[in-house]
Amino acid sequence: MTEKLTPREARQGERGLPVLKILIVALVLALLAWAAAGLFGEATEPENPVGENTIEQDATDEPGPAQAPTVQ
Repeated sequence: MTEKLTPREARQGERGLPVLKILIVALVLALLAWAAAGLFGEATEPENPVGENTIEQDATDEPGPAQAPTVQ
């Protein structure tokens, strides 16, 4: 014959502090991984990415009223 259990006795795990500890540790580890990926991404970022405008302009070459920029 099977033994009758209360709902509290039938649970496989207790609620409360152990579950909260696991969730907090998992959140901290996820934030550390995110920070590490961000630092690694910035450290390996190229100085001149493909498609970036690499034309440098002198301060004296600013367009004035007579030199309007044109669209090509």
